[in-house]
Amino acid sequence: MSVHGLPANPGRLSLTNYLCWSYYMRQGELLHAQWRRLWKHERTSERRNGGT
Repeated sequence: MSVHGLPANPGRLSLTNYLCWSYYMRQGELLHAQWRRLWKHERTSERRNGGT
């Protein structure tokens, strides 16, 4: 049994973790930008319609 249940080859595991992490970070950034654009659009349309 290795330390903390990690396999005997930590290099490959860290590489996999890094790839997954970078992928999810990129997806998160895209989602965040999309959400901000949508939110900004909602705010501008709301202001244009003279809402609260």
